[in-house]
Formats: sequence, structure tokens, C-alpha cells
Amino acid sequence: MRRPLATALVGILLAFGGSCEARAAQLVLLPLAGAFAISADGSTVVGSVGEYPNLQAARWTGERGTFVLGLLPGATGCSANGVSADGSVVVGSCQGPFGYQAFRWTAPDGIADLGPMPAGTTDSFGSAVSADGSVIVGTSRGIYGEEAFRWTSATGVVGLGDLPGGDFDSSADAVSADGSVVAGFDGSEAIRWTSVDGMVGLGDLPGGDLFSALWGNESISADGSTVVGSSASASGHEAFRWTSAQGMVALGLPQGAQDSFAIAVSGDGSIIVGRVDYSVFSGDAFIWDAIHGVRGLDRVLTDLGVDLTDMNLLDPWSISPDGRFVVGDAVFTSSQAGFTWMADLAPDCSDGIDNDGDGLVDYPADPGCTSPTDTSEHESTLPCDDGIDNDGDGLIDYKADGSGDPGCAYPAFPTESPACQDGIDNDGDGKIDFDGGVSATNGAVHGTPDPGCTFAFKQSEVDPPHCGLGAEVALVAPVIAWALRRRMQGTAR
Repeated sequence: MRRPLATALVGILLAFGGSCEARAAQLVLLPLAGAFAISADGSTVVGSVGEYPNLQAARWTGERGTFVLGLLPGATGCSANGVSADGSVVVGSCQGPFGYQAFRWTAPDGIADLGPMPAGTTDSFGSAVSADGSVIVGTSRGIYGEEAFRWTSATGVVGLGDLPGGDFDSSADAVSADGSVVAGFDGSEAIRWTSVDGMVGLGDLPGGDLFSALWGNESISADGSTVVGSSASASGHEAFRWTSAQGMVALGLPQGAQDSFAIAVSGDGSIIVGRVDYSVFSGDAFIWDAIHGVRGLDRVLTDLGVDLTDMNLLDPWSISPDGRFVVGDAVFTSSQAGFTWMADLAPDCSDGIDNDGDGLVDYPADPGCTSPTDTSEHESTLPCDDGIDNDGDGLIDYKADGSGDPGCAYPAFPTESPACQDGIDNDGDGKIDFDGGVSATNGAVHGTPDPGCTFAFKQSEVDPPHCGLGAEVALVAPVIAWALRRRMQGTAR
């Protein structure tokens, strides 16, 4: 059961106004029992307050705090599960004596049900909403089983059917930004629905039983081309990323992990958050991108300067379209008391700060940034921008203030130790570096400078063959002179 944040922690709240001015990463503790969705700019979080079974759907903003959305008639508890891009439309479900009922909330109209459900429906659940709030997806339950549905004000609730064979058991968990693509689950397989193709199974990972599923209401990218979840595989239950181009691909399990579950994905499909379980009693939130793979979200936040002492981040339920904001639940390790949180990752590559000290800021100026959502300005493939002391001299990378490795001419320079300042006689001529090895050895070596080192960052001590009036011309000069004499003799005749 998710527990509300202790009253004493409310004072820790930081005001989030939704602006994207330059600032460091931070973690905000939320006064919510559950935090399940976040608006595009990070200014609005929706979920619930109170204790089960009397939870109440709530909407939190940094400017106004927590606002309870109210109850449907006869309901005893509600929870908000999805929110539009601007935070103005909220969807979820209420529970009452006659079952569950999906709702839609706006400030002008308040909380309202979705109207008539398919015949025989006993329960309905609102899962997610399109970016503009006009399309809602969810699940209806009735005498014939469960069925995914799609709602608009014009069509009302429309059932989406299910996959052929087996029980009638489909659900809609997530929807694309324009509402045209729906993702969910059918019995034992993740599904994707469009009006053109209908409901299509996404398959599963090789090596395990046929099983794949979605775990969150933001498990689809903005354009609907990427879906995330988990699947049975040879390694256990493993997080996956499905694309229309590549199909289902495992994200990989960290060492020692038993299972992993991808829960939410950024708008462009490039960043995924989820949970990794190391045992029945141990789990951690993770973040994934194609460059870094699966990383512990706590480690990423710690590297960004966030103090997570006594905190264990568990399930990240939502990520903003730009990949900057994440919300989820966690526990304090000392007491195991639960709480909810919002993390501002403030990606290094769009925070307006020169995080790696190379004099270059953010994407695309910094060569360590592959995109604006890249969480590090360091680049592992660039020895002078990877944050590592590659040559063991105690100095790291190129630094604009001169405090970095002297072997780095600029951030994208290919080595921290070019041949002309490495303290080694690389070409065996008895001469060392551009300065006789002084700088490379802190003055311990005072040799003869190598004439092949015409500048400190040259990557070879070998003096290249000279052209022009050098050795090559000297060799052919007698031949040229002979030819000229013969020509003059012929002219004289």
C-alpha cells in the first residue's frame, strides 16, 4: 500500500513553476500517496492522497500545491492516472459500492464519468489521455471479460476488441500524443492498436514462455512508434523496447538482477525509465538510453549532485516528453516508510551549464552531447572528454581553465597522451618530445627535444620527409642539371 508523505516532509517541497531556466538536478518530495503522471513541462503531477480504500484523486502543482479533484456520485475513493500535456485534463478511476468507474476531470466541469459503457459492463478504468485531452483510453470489465476502449466526446466509449483466440481479455494502458495509437495488453501479450491495423500483438523476447506486458500509462512514445514493457525471456522477466522498425529488443539486465520492467518512455522514445528487481525484497528505479544502457536512477541523480541519503527509489511511473522530469514512489531505507517524488534530471546537455568544464555548453556545442536530453556532457568515446584519467597522470580531459590534462588540445582530441609530450622516445632516435620530456615528467627528465615534434600536440615523433627544396630535390638535382645542359647544347646548334 502506498503511504502518504509524512507531514513533517512537506516543508522540504521546492517550488516548481514549470519553467526551464538553467538549474541543477534536484529531487522533490511530493505530498501525494501515489504519483502516476506528469505534465509536459513538469509543473503538474497527478495521483492520489489519503489512505486506501478512501484515496482521493489529486492534482499537484508547484505554484498552488495539492488540489483534490472530488468524487463521482456514490464513490468512496478515486485515483488519477493520466494528465494532458498542459495539465488541464486529468483521467482516472473511482471506486464505489458498485465497482470501479472511469472519470475525466477539468477545472470548468469538475469530475465526470465517461458516459454509457458497453452492455454488460460492471467496471471501467481510465488509464491515459492524449496530449490535448481529447482522447482517453482504458479498460471496461463485464460479463464477457475485459476489453480495451477508446473515448472521445464525439464517439463516447468504443471497444477495441481483442486478439483472436483465448479469453476476451484486453486492456488499453497508454495512448500516443494525438490519440491515434493505443498500447496495452491482451491475455499474455503486449498489443498495439490503430484504426487502420486494428489490434496487433507485439510478440515477446526469445527464450521464455509467451508473455509480454505493459506496466505504465506512459509506455508509448508521442508518435506511437515505440512501446516499452517487459517480457519473459531466457534471463527472466526483462524490460523491452519495441519499435515498428526493429520489433521487440531487450534492454539487458544489470549484473545480479533477476527481473526488469520498463514503465514509461520519453516523447521521442529515446529515454526509458523502469524498475530492476534484484530479489523479491529488493528493487531499484532505472533509466535507459541507447548510449549508456540501463543505469540506476539513483546513481544518475547522485552523479548530478542530488543527495539521496536514506532513500531507495523504486517505481518511476512517469517521464515528461522531453525526458527531464520523472515521478514515482520510494521508501526511506531506515524506516521503510513510503513517499512519492519528482526528479528534475536537468540534463547536462540542456541546462545552460558547462558541466564538464571544457568551455562548451549543452547540445549541439559540446561534443559530449548527442542530444538535448543527454544527461552527461562527457562522451565515453572521446579520451579528452570522457571524465577519465586515461594516461594515469592524475589529470583529466580538456579543461577550458587550463586545469585539465595538458595532452588534450581540445575536447574531441583523440588522446590524453600525444607522442610529442608522453615522456617516451617513440621513434628511437634518442630524443624525446617537444621539450625533451620536461612537461611529461614534471621536470624529472631533461633530454634533447625531438626535431620530429614541431608542436606539443603532434601525435608522432617521426619527422616526415621534407618536400620542396629538401632531400628529394637534392637527389634529382644532378639529373635536372644534365637535362638542362643537353637542352642548351641542342639550342646552340
